[in-house]
Amino acid sequence: MNNTKYLIALLKIMRKKYWWRLFAWGFAVTLFRLSRIKITDGIVLPFFMISVYGKIGCAIGLKFLVEIAVEKTYSDFYASERDVNILYDIGANCGYFAVIYCLKHPTTIAFCFEPHPNSFIVLEKNVIVNKLQYRVHCINTALAGNQDSYQCLFQKILAWLL
Repeated sequence: MNNTKYLIALLKIMRKKYWWRLFAWGFAVTLFRLSRIKITDGIVLPFFMISVYGKIGCAIGLKFLVEIAVEKTYSDFYASERDVNILYDIGANCGYFAVIYCLKHPTTIAFCFEPHPNSFIVLEKNVIVNKLQYRVHCINTALAGNQDSYQCLFQKILAWLL
């Protein structure tokens, strides 16, 4: 999908009264790329199912949002009748998967693991703008290793919850 198709797809999942924000964000990103002038740190982009923090100067994963919201990549999981109590989003990027799931399932608690510092900042902002900071917990680390290291991590998470 080229950039024009992504823009059209994004406009379809945003109320018309907020289109100006998407264009303002695009202008700010273009200005920053061309001149390194940053007129704002970021803009909140309110889509139908999720609000997204558009940070200027780093990728915010709008292609992932199109994948989730327009192309319905995870629609089987979202439509599941079974409510998941705890969701682990490993490699959460900007958090769209976990945030959308938690917005649709009000009893779910999510743990989002994201090692990249810029993606982690956007992840935290996305959790805050969607008012999920008490249910979606962001952890700035990568998960790798053997079964013992996973077991240790999950014991820490359980201790934190209790």
